[in-house]
Amino acid sequence: MLGLILQRLSTIIPTAIIASLLIFSIVQLTPGGPAYAIAGPDATPEFVEHINRELGLDRPLPVQYFSWLGQMAQGSFGKSLVNRSEVSTLIAARMPVSTVIAIEALVLSLLIGIPLGIIAAIRSGTILDGSIRGFTSIGIAVPEFWLAMLAVNLFALQLFWLPPTGY
Repeated sequence: MLGLILQRLSTIIPTAIIASLLIFSIVQLTPGGPAYAIAGPDATPEFVEHINRELGLDRPLPVQYFSWLGQMAQGSFGKSLVNRSEVSTLIAARMPVSTVIAIEALVLSLLIGIPLGIIAAIRSGTILDGSIRGFTSIGIAVPEFWLAMLAVNLFALQLFWLPPTGY
């Protein structure tokens, strides 16, 4: 058991490194660069260069990456490229709603999943078991964003049980 736990923990570091490289690369691949995205399409080259210097984007990519990684390790997520406010402040402002939604989703999945799992176990090998497993497989295979759009369409726009926007 301890070996399995250590094996799982040993995969965290390479996964975190790969994820950080992907996130850093995606920001760097912004058309025109991050400074151009901040400055806007009508910005002068001098203003874009000023933003590059201000944000340290004129340094070599490895230096930028390790600087960014160091800031992330210290809990500083930097400033938003869109509205120039601290990312940690933006996350903190949205955390209560995200937490409530996550808890509601967990409770709903437990209320549906446990009884269906018990029924499938009791009726193992029957059509009911196959239907439950098939429905579950489809639920896992369908992308969440698409399922969410279908749910909004059904429960908000067709049945009017929930508001289509807002919290």
